[in-house]
Amino acid sequence: WLMEPRGILHMLFGADLPAWLAGPGLALVAILIYNIWVYTGFAAVIFLAGLGNIPRELNEAARIDGASGWQTFRHVTVPLLSPTIFFQVLIATIGTFQAFTNIWLMRQAGAYNAVDTVSIYIFQNIRSAHPDYAYGSALAFVLFFVILLLTLLQNRVVGRRVFYG
Repeated sequence: WLMEPRGILHMLFGADLPAWLAGPGLALVAILIYNIWVYTGFAAVIFLAGLGNIPRELNEAARIDGASGWQTFRHVTVPLLSPTIFFQVLIATIGTFQAFTNIWLMRQAGAYNAVDTVSIYIFQNIRSAHPDYAYGSALAFVLFFVILLLTLLQNRVVGRRVFYG
């Protein structure tokens, strides 16, 4: 709907738009910008909730002890936000592997293979003219186990540095 001849961009600008999603390099950049635009709000809400849970007394105590704004941020705020940062990194990693909808909607003929993910490959496999549901299910389970392995690895490596104080 975005790049259709009667799509929203054509209606807003009233002229034929350049095929900025058609090339593989620009399609990837366009999807990256779209993802940043869409998920920044979610991340901001989560970070604001994490900041709201930091007691003001700790920042005031650091200021009284002579810490600058940067030192307070680095030694008080960031360690207390480490569970929130860990959660955001974990969600971003999982979301990256499961990316489907935004890429499916923004891809065009010239950039099909350049922006495809495992989820799109699975979807194309089960909706083809001769669908192979067993192969698609096996790919989905492999994707699940890769995500599970990465999540456990992140939890083991980064989980030790998370401060729950």
